[in-house]
Amino acid sequence: MTWRDWRTWRALIASLAVLIGLTAAGTSPAFAGIDGRDPWIDQHCGIDTVGSGKTAVAVPVDRLSLNFESIDHDPAGSKITVVYTIPGTGKYGTLFGQYDPARANAVFNYTIDYPPADSTLSISFEIAWPDGTSYSNTLTRPLLHCTR
Repeated sequence: MTWRDWRTWRALIASLAVLIGLTAAGTSPAFAGIDGRDPWIDQHCGIDTVGSGKTAVAVPVDRLSLNFESIDHDPAGSKITVVYTIPGTGKYGTLFGQYDPARANAVFNYTIDYPPADSTLSISFEIAWPDGTSYSNTLTRPLLHCTR
């Protein structure tokens, strides 16, 4: 068994363990199956401080982390573009990156300040591998309403 085969099996077993854990917890996974193409998404509220001293202002934020895993393709030389938008607002963000070849994953972090109540978060992404294969998708979910 080669190193690549071992890494593939290890990733498959880890993905199955996550899937079993999420199923046992009564939740559905944020990614589409165990191929690792759609990201695992984590959102949580936080507070950032803008300014200093008497002019410091507490800003409620939704911290968004996306974790992409490359299981069925060689991660080296990949290109990933991720865009989040909040339809109906001017809030958006774009990040570019690639898989870490040693870890076969890529993590993107966003901070959305003053997240509007009752809004939808839209995450669009495209992954391109050097062999010419590509994958894109758009995922939506409720935006967290974070307050002070």
